[in-house]
Amino acid sequence: MSELDALCIKQFPYDSAVAVEAQGYILNKLSTNDWAGIRAWDGSAYRVSLWLLVKRMVDFRREEYGHNRAPLCFQKQINHIIE
Repeated sequence: MSELDALCIKQFPYDSAVAVEAQGYILNKLSTNDWAGIRAWDGSAYRVSLWLLVKRMVDFRREEYGHNRAPLCFQKQINHIIE
């Protein structure tokens, strides 16, 4: 199992079809411009490549399900606690 497989299964453990769809989405985004982002990577920064995969996963999740935010009343309470 590749790291991409594991990441997708971890993000969507209850729906394997969505996990496979997420893999396709990520590979499609990474392959744009003839894999330019991957070709530019020299192998020295593993964290950067992992970040790129996670960013694409977040993009997929937001595109598929929208950007969930806490209700405004909770945001105000949280901001009040932080301040």
